[in-house]
Amino acid sequence: MAQIKLGATANVTVSDEIGCSIKRGATGRRIDTLSKEQWKSEVLVEAWLSDDADNREHPGRALVSEGLEGMKLASPMVSYRALSFASDVAPASAIEFGPNPKRRSNRYNRDGETAMYLCTTVAGLQAEMLCYHDPEEVCFFATFSAISSEISIADLTDASLPAVVHQAFDYAERPDSRWAGHRLADLIRSLGYQGMLVPGVRGSPANRYANLVIFNYEGWEAWVDSRSPPRLLFT
Repeated sequence: MAQIKLGATANVTVSDEIGCSIKRGATGRRIDTLSKEQWKSEVLVEAWLSDDADNREHPGRALVSEGLEGMKLASPMVSYRALSFASDVAPASAIEFGPNPKRRSNRYNRDGETAMYLCTTVAGLQAEMLCYHDPEEVCFFATFSAISSEISIADLTDASLPAVVHQAFDYAERPDSRWAGHRLADLIRSLGYQGMLVPGVRGSPANRYANLVIFNYEGWEAWVDSRSPPRLLFT
């Protein structure tokens, strides 16, 4: 048995006799808590991500940071971005599919922070947009050519990453995780990456995809595939 102290008022006891491994159908992510150390790390990581204050000295943050060391870079890829338009409007070109100028909060950025979200498959984009699309509008998507190799994209789809990384992102993908994704994105940014590739949370075993989140999207116009005009996402 092991006991973990969480501040002045909370302790968690972890048993060596309990273990599980979960594979998410949507993302394909495997979350292992098979050993005492993995159970301890999960408790600490969730404590950091759920705390009201973002303590940069928290042991849970340190565990995730250590797990992210030596991450692979994502290979250049074609990706897609969708936007909704009024029913009587059609986009003239893919240049209209740039980052949101209002910089609204999303899973991996706060209000005012720069982030541009793309998807690696059209089917994945459809799964994402079904949650947001207004049926009174029409949805188009644009194709983006391979992102410049000069942009360092952390590959968080890598199944060989340490268990603590999968634990952290699995927690951030929960609907009630509040600011967990913001804290993880802060950590990725602080490590010098300009974006990250993460499993899409609205996939299925037959339709898995990834989301490409670009923090530093200066010069994004050069990524647009000018040979491919915007197309309807739903027909």
